[in-house]
Amino acid sequence: MDRFLSSLMDKINDLLFEVLGLLLPSLILCIILFEPVFYINNFSIKNNLLKDVGIESLELVEPFWIFLFLIAFFYVIGNVIKVVSKIYYDFGKAIFDNTILAFIFYLFHGKFFGGKKNSHKQSGREVDIPKEPNGIEKWWEKSKDKPGFTILNVFCEWIKKTLSFSVENYGKDFEYMYINLAVDKLGLFNKEEKDKKWFLFYKKAVTILEQENVDTLYYKHLSKYNSFRSLECVFFCVIIYNAFWSHADLDINYMIYYIILGFNIICLVSFHEKYKRYWKLCGNEVITGLDYFYNYKKGNNQNEQ
Repeated sequence: MDRFLSSLMDKINDLLFEVLGLLLPSLILCIILFEPVFYINNFSIKNNLLKDVGIESLELVEPFWIFLFLIAFFYVIGNVIKVVSKIYYDFGKAIFDNTILAFIFYLFHGKFFGGKKNSHKQSGREVDIPKEPNGIEKWWEKSKDKPGFTILNVFCEWIKKTLSFSVENYGKDFEYMYINLAVDKLGLFNKEEKDKKWFLFYKKAVTILEQENVDTLYYKHLSKYNSFRSLECVFFCVIIYNAFWSHADLDINYMIYYIILGFNIICLVSFHEKYKRYWKLCGNEVITGLDYFYNYKKGNNQNEQ
């Protein structure tokens, strides 16, 4: 009975995380759509909208039904934002990771991401040949440890991470554990396919964790990942929305406008970093949960039998 109640509470807790993850972005979107009120002088909101749709008063409607309607409305909008954020993520990855950053990488290294390595066959097998660094690489290697260039290097790395939309599936410290589980325990693929077959491992691992009732935080991290990605998409849309108002023929207080714009950009960058962080934490939880099952829980169950 205790196990059933504990499992039920976990399911309710996970459901609340998912629902809140959908409600919060839509609620924030609806609130910040009114940002122009603060920087557009004499901005008026007509109060006869309800009359236009044939509803003169909400006094006859029970507060419970109003609350239920708002929850359903924000939930639907949240799902729309979640889908749009996936499209936004795909476009961002195509524009920045696969085009702009790939071109910059080519300028420094003479090849695009994933380019073939220089190799030749030796004793029937291919051996990688270290590529001779070009002039830019030599100059950077000599200069990057100098005080001024150290700050520049940190700044460049931060810009590169901020512009990048790609996410790490797991932390580097968990790579050995992941390969051991995927290759040796589950036999899903070989070591060379570890990056391409992550989702195969993820789905298999999640199925095992749920069937064996292994408690992990992966679902909470996944919910936060979806929420932060949706919030980033929301603030990107709001920045475009505010840019539209700034180009309209209106009396705008630009000091307030730029303060609000700066706040939106800070939120955009912050949620961009947060969603990538929680996707990696989700992968770490799946790996450690499955490792716990195979190396501790499963072994204890066999000993008890």
